[in-house]
Amino acid sequence: MRWREALAADIEPCLGQQPSAWGDEIVGRARALAIWKDLLGRDMLIAGVIERTTGGGRCPVLGFGASVFVTTDFVNAETHHPRPNINSRIIASVAAGRSVILDRKQVARANAGTGLDAVFLAAVWWKTSNAIEFSEMMMASSCSCVEAHAGYRMRSVMVELSGQQGRSLGDASAAFDVVAEFPDVDRVLLRQRKERAAEVATNASNLLFQYHEPRLLFRHPDQQLLIAALKGATDHELSAELEINVPTVKKRWRSIFMKVEDHMPDLFAHLAPVDGKRGPQRRHLVLSYVREHPEELRPFARA
Repeated sequence: MRWREALAADIEPCLGQQPSAWGDEIVGRARALAIWKDLLGRDMLIAGVIERTTGGGRCPVLGFGASVFVTTDFVNAETHHPRPNINSRIIASVAAGRSVILDRKQVARANAGTGLDAVFLAAVWWKTSNAIEFSEMMMASSCSCVEAHAGYRMRSVMVELSGQQGRSLGDASAAFDVVAEFPDVDRVLLRQRKERAAEVATNASNLLFQYHEPRLLFRHPDQQLLIAALKGATDHELSAELEINVPTVKKRWRSIFMKVEDHMPDLFAHLAPVDGKRGPQRRHLVLSYVREHPEELRPFARA
């Protein structure tokens, strides 16, 4: 199994496998789908799919997960006055122009402040036939979730599941609190908080709440380049993906190197004096560092 970032083309078929995740009860299916795709396109939706790798080239999608960061007021309201269909209220807030979903600037401020509250709109889940397969699914789900949210200052997560899913998750993790059960629709609302997860030493989701502040404070364009470069893109591929010319790509690399030299000079300390061959070496060192420190690639803005 492997996970990858979701594409716009994944949204509709994946939601078809999780109909309760649509959030279309208020605005309708077509409007909800448009909002999902718009959120993905504006980087306001963290979404990934888990695929089963095969030798034939085709990788069937086994599961789909998606989350958004929401306002503290929304979390408080949903916690104190829980109702089923939390996704529908999130989607409807966007449709009404009063979005409870944080944009990049709001995420950056919260990341540098008291932290972020997430709602999992879709939880990585698929039917399993035995305990071994269920364990494999849970491991893939946990690992993909932690990796997708690594580098964010997470404070809490909330998710609404089917009753069966909620019971299974409750058996597997003692760190989730039941906010409310809705037996009429066989749904349950769960919440996990940073301090609660820390009480369960063996809980794998503790990793979700680990956080270190960034040291380099890259500009957003430089973060975009680094994220694409981590996938192995060459300068010409970066140029095409980011829709900038190759000289601009090289200019961004220089900006990144200057930032490192200003804030973390030890990273380049062992390199030979400046010459024409240092560029690839510096790139390798920077990419190795940010791969281990994803907080450097997340929005962050001190007040």
